[in-house]
Amino acid sequence: MKDYVTKNIRNIGLVGHGGEGKTILAEAMLYNAGQIDRMGKVENGNTVTDFDSEETSRGISVSLALAAFEWNNTKINIIDMPGYFDMVGEVFSGLKVVDSAVIVISATSGLEVGAEKAWDYCEANGVAKMFFINQMDKENANFDKVLDQLTEKYGTSVAPIQLPIREGGKLIGYVDMLKDQAYKFNDTKFGKEEIEIPDDIHPHVNELEEILMESAASASEELMENTSKTVSCPKKIQSRSSHGYHRGKSGSCILR
Repeated sequence: MKDYVTKNIRNIGLVGHGGEGKTILAEAMLYNAGQIDRMGKVENGNTVTDFDSEETSRGISVSLALAAFEWNNTKINIIDMPGYFDMVGEVFSGLKVVDSAVIVISATSGLEVGAEKAWDYCEANGVAKMFFINQMDKENANFDKVLDQLTEKYGTSVAPIQLPIREGGKLIGYVDMLKDQAYKFNDTKFGKEEIEIPDDIHPHVNELEEILMESAASASEELMENTSKTVSCPKKIQSRSSHGYHRGKSGSCILR
């Protein structure tokens, strides 16, 4: 077994409302990292983190579960925590040992009470957090609606770092807001290819860049003072947002 120094180990919790896809997100992370050969399904009872007989029969997580993989020479320990309120004690226990948490939200149902409580639990435990908008491949997924809900609730603590690209009602790629680069999914080893940002979403990208800059600046007094003096551009967004979010522990981002 490979040994890792402490600086190359990350403990990340998956939290949120029940049924939003935390277990499948963990499965996808393990698959993309090459830790498993194929993804299991909750309904089939063959996922890595739902292995208990009660979990497989009920199709829900009833206890926290640990899985690990290596990414960029760093060991990532993911802790999949139950989303149903009866198992909230498992969430409290898990948040005591994680470095950060991913609050998983469905792109169809939006901000649910379980996600709001997960945010509050992270705040109470001083855990850095981010939102992950899941299930974007569903026909009735609505990224903008969920983003509006989050910014209305949490203000500049929330800013998008990825913007989905949809075509014909299907998710075909995304825009990396920090790199100002669009990607389209494909069947290659890396699963994506670089493309130009589609003309029809350029105005939306520009709008979200401003939100990202404002959010990063709110986490740092230095950035707040300098934001009004700078011209927004991808490289400045990348450096400033990274600096701001590292300093602002409660700052949250949104992934597709």
